[in-house]
Amino acid sequence: RARRITVRASPSKTRSINKCAIKNAHGGYGVTVNTGACGALDQGSIPCRHPMEVDVKKVARTVTRWVGSLQSIVVHTILFIGSFTGVVFGLLELDRMLLVLTTLVSLEAIYLAIFIQMTINEQAQDIDEIQGDIDEIQEDVEEMQEDVEEMQEDVEEMSEEDRELRDLLKKEKGI
Repeated sequence: RARRITVRASPSKTRSINKCAIKNAHGGYGVTVNTGACGALDQGSIPCRHPMEVDVKKVARTVTRWVGSLQSIVVHTILFIGSFTGVVFGLLELDRMLLVLTTLVSLEAIYLAIFIQMTINEQAQDIDEIQGDIDEIQEDVEEMQEDVEEMQEDVEEMSEEDRELRDLLKKEKGI
């Protein structure tokens, strides 16, 4: 089953590709990638534990975002008010409503904790990748700084040689 995903080649570059999860001979899953560059197919197998892993991460991100929204506050407030209103008007027994409400809130808290931790883990992995990129950039900057220093030394040497040649020419003309 093909899905469209976005791949980060680097922090500043993203590319959308098609992926299709396929079961390999060892019972594991892989991902066939079609970059679609100039109509040519560039297919390779990228290890993947399970094709559903991408969907679970997407659900975790979506749920975590929704829970932190104003819509979530409104929905939860309406549900709580509705539960207690049902008790006030005699539609629900207080003990039964509290039991169900407590159970639902506990289950919600468990799943939210899991989804939030998944999101945090994913962000930590992204931060680690970005830190690696920063380290590489820092090394490149240090190398360029060394190159600039070497070029500065070369310029100074060439300036000194130029002065010496001018002095030599002045001496020859003066003699």
